[in-house]
Amino acid sequence: MRRRIFLTGPIANERSGGLLRSFKIRSVEQLMTQSSEADRDELDLLLRGFQVSRILRLVADFGIADLIPQNCSISVSEVAAACAISPEPLLRVLRVLTAFNVFRIEKDRLVSHTARSRLLRTDIPNLLDGTRLLGGLGRTGCSHDGRHTA
Repeated sequence: MRRRIFLTGPIANERSGGLLRSFKIRSVEQLMTQSSEADRDELDLLLRGFQVSRILRLVADFGIADLIPQNCSISVSEVAAACAISPEPLLRVLRVLTAFNVFRIEKDRLVSHTARSRLLRTDIPNLLDGTRLLGGLGRTGCSHDGRHTA
């Protein structure tokens, strides 16, 4: 198995007389150990960012934020029933967003708002509701009165 190596350091050319003297040879393993865990996590988030935006779009299309009461919790099953979708996939979607402080999920599968999730509501004036922010209802959405659209 071939190992990749990288030359690092200042570039030396023939005119300066420093022919490859200032280069250090490092393996991929050496370069990887210099990256912190936080760097890897941030890069992973950048690579997967489109998935988070797709999930936000899905939540906006179904009007999930409007179905959750502003100052109390509601069960994930009730929200799923209002949009005629299965509760288990909805719970997974909400858990992803919970990791970004969009919605809060309690142990007994109750979901409630956070400051970020309230921004997705359509009934609060002067806020960027999720439907406008993410381009309106999609093909899979349900209307904000709970009716499913085909």
